[in-house]
Order: sequence, then C-alpha cells, then structure tokens
Amino acid sequence: MKNNAFRIGLVFIATTLISAHVGQAQIRQTHLYIDDGYGNFEVLSASLGGGTLSFPSGSGGTLLTTGNESQNVVEYGASSVQNTLTNGGNYLFNVGYGTMGTTADAKGAIITADPTLGGHTSVNATALMLSATADATDAAGEKATGLSISAVGNNGASAVAIDATGNVDVNGDVSVSNHAVTITGGNLTVGKVIFVSSEVDAESGNAVAVSGATSFAKISGSPTATVTVTVSSSTTGQVLYLSNSTVQSLKLGTNTVVAGSGRTFIFYSGYGWLPVSS
Repeated sequence: MKNNAFRIGLVFIATTLISAHVGQAQIRQTHLYIDDGYGNFEVLSASLGGGTLSFPSGSGGTLLTTGNESQNVVEYGASSVQNTLTNGGNYLFNVGYGTMGTTADAKGAIITADPTLGGHTSVNATALMLSATADATDAAGEKATGLSISAVGNNGASAVAIDATGNVDVNGDVSVSNHAVTITGGNLTVGKVIFVSSEVDAESGNAVAVSGATSFAKISGSPTATVTVTVSSSTTGQVLYLSNSTVQSLKLGTNTVVAGSGRTFIFYSGYGWLPVSS
C-alpha cells in the first residue's frame, strides 16, 4: 500500500514538472504562427533585445509594438523623435505595393487630422509636416527639398502631381518648368514679384521668330523696314510682351509695335494675338 502511494506521488510530481516545462517552452517560443484558416500563415517573430507586443482590443485595430527601440518600427502616437538614423544614404521608411492581384486602384496612404471628430472646436489641424535642411559648407549647389513628387501617366493616363482643395500658401519663390500653372475656379494671389521667362531675339532680313515658351521677348537688330514677328507656338490665354529696341516697327499679326516701345498681347484661338495695352 505504501509502495503504491509512493508510486502515485512520483507520477504526480513528474507530471507536474513536465507540464511546467512544456508551459515554459511555449511561453519562450521565438515565433508565433497564425493560420488564416486556409493553410496560409503569418509569422510573428520576437525581436532582438526584447519588447512588448500589445494586441488591440475590439475589431479593426492595429498591432502595435512598444519597448526596445532597436526594433526599428514606426510607433503610433509618438510625441517626440522615437529613433534616429545615422546613415543618410538610407530612407527613414520606404513602403510600396508588391505584385497586385486585383484591378483595384492603388490608394496609397491617408492621413486625417480632424479634431472635430472628437468634439473639439477652435483648434488647428496639420495632416503632414515636412522639414528639410541642407548645407553647402563643403560643396556648392546643395539643395534642401521638402517634398519631391512624381506623377506618371502610362498609356494615355493623365498625371496630376498635386490635386489640392483650398488655398496654397507659399512663403518663398515658386519655380515652374516645362509647363504653365493652370488655376480653375479660384484666384492666384501673389505677394512678391513675379518673374517670367524672357529672351532676346535678333531680327534677320526684317523678320524675327519668337519662342512660344517665353512671356517677354526683346527684339534687337538693324532692320531696314518693318519687322514681321512670328511666334513658334501659341495657346489660348497665352500672354506675350514685345519690347522693340530697333529703329523700325514690329508687326505681330495686324498689330504694330512702334520703335523704342513695348506692347502686351494675349492669344485667343480664332482671333490670333490681341493687344492688351497700347
């Protein structure tokens, strides 16, 4: 009887030790495999240095990681710089789509800053703040670019780099290359000097050609008669100022620019170049 009791005690102790060991081994797993129900697995791995995995409450939440910053994760709700990068050749973060198996639009990312959703009023809201600082101490021509945007339309698709609703406030210079600025249904307010493209064209044989990409053309030379001016390309709404520095008159369509003066024209399809000023 005593032997049976002793054996039962040994079995109980052994079972308890094995269960504790198995439980400890499960807790110390370095990978967690999550099955989606179709044989596909997501693997959640422990990071070197440790940390805490906080699972969201409710539905539709996000799995957040807190703890050791060496995990190189982007934290949600950070109030200060969470981490620093010493290699400027690397991106702070770089994300993109892989091979897309559907025809759904690529929606990119959305940042919403709307404190009114929480019932707050009379507060400011900034969805995205960018800061770039360059230094040219050791090399000339360095440039700080706060925002670089590329929009490409393949196979006839349109490309819009910035589609904005509201005012665009610029504290500095605005440089536009290769295309004009189109404003629909709003006003352009400029608080500084506007610089336009300009060129100097010399007449030859009492004729001169002006680029369609310029807004200010100064005509020079020594013509012997009225100089006929032609513009290489023109679009409705295009504005051109002709400055005549010759001793003869300029002729643009049916309009005349006398010697030593200037005149502003605007192009309208079907009517040609129309004078804005005398």
